[in-house]
Amino acid sequence: MSAFLQFAADKKPELAEKFPEVKGIGATHAKMTELWKELTDEERQVFIDKESEAKTAFQQAKEDFEKTANFKKYTAIVSRLGRKPGMKAKAKSKGVALPPAPETMPKKPASGFFLFLSEQRKAGNAGGNSQLTDAWRNLGAEGQKKYQDEAAEQLAQYEKDMKDFTKSADGKRYLRLKAAADKKNRIMQAKTKFLGSAGAPQEPKRPQSAYFLFIADKRATLPPGKISDNAKVLTDMWKDISEEEKKAYDDKHNELKEQYEKDMAEYKNSDNFKKYDRALKTITKKVAKPKMKPGGKGAGRGRGRGGDSKPAADSDSDSDVMGTDNDNSSSSDSDTD
Repeated sequence: MSAFLQFAADKKPELAEKFPEVKGIGATHAKMTELWKELTDEERQVFIDKESEAKTAFQQAKEDFEKTANFKKYTAIVSRLGRKPGMKAKAKSKGVALPPAPETMPKKPASGFFLFLSEQRKAGNAGGNSQLTDAWRNLGAEGQKKYQDEAAEQLAQYEKDMKDFTKSADGKRYLRLKAAADKKNRIMQAKTKFLGSAGAPQEPKRPQSAYFLFIADKRATLPPGKISDNAKVLTDMWKDISEEEKKAYDDKHNELKEQYEKDMAEYKNSDNFKKYDRALKTITKKVAKPKMKPGGKGAGRGRGRGGDSKPAADSDSDSDVMGTDNDNSSSSDSDTD
């Protein structure tokens, strides 16, 4: 605690006896501040010393704690989650943002019930949701029919418009980008589920090259200076060392690489990684396209059967930039969890 809070803790019992009329957090804090200002420098120094002693004790306890095995495990976990030790957990990421729907994309129509609600509110019937819900029920099937028929008509038109939209350049681009974002989000969710838990194994770090092992050894020997200047000096030092010295770092790198490969094999053999790998294969697998039968629909349209391989002037230029749009990419990557 700060010097002031040390003082407030000491004086709290005395405050209740001498100033019983002071009640509440705000009034108590104001009175404590007033009493704190009335202290002499010598009296205030006592609490400043207490604050200093408390900080020293805290720092020592913190250093001892950070040497424990449990803290090291904790550090490894939060590092894997992309945070620094001591940082508060952020709200869970929502993942990759989905692309904004283009203005040309049809809007899904309301149900019969919501068409009824809209009509009632436009007519000035400002009842609560429960009252309007009761009114909807009281209509019965016969009274609800006109709203349900209107909703069905709008839905049929929406499905027709949506079919046309999926064939348009805007629709193909949107569905392609949405499918890609959906796939990335599913991969992130699988990784968090199987490899982000406290008991999941940590992926081994790839060892540094011989050059960077040398840099790590020699960086501390240089005087403080600009990073770019020191980098040049270290590069020159690396060029000047003997073949024997370079071999020592090569050997160290090979030793670390061998251990890394063993650790990686163990990591990939863990249950958590196997579950993640199976989920990843399911998410990323491609759906085979049906083979065209000889003489079937579309036969004879390709190159070599009189078909013109050059795209028509009014063809979808977006496919030239973004790739083929012949299939609906959103269907193969839809979330089937």
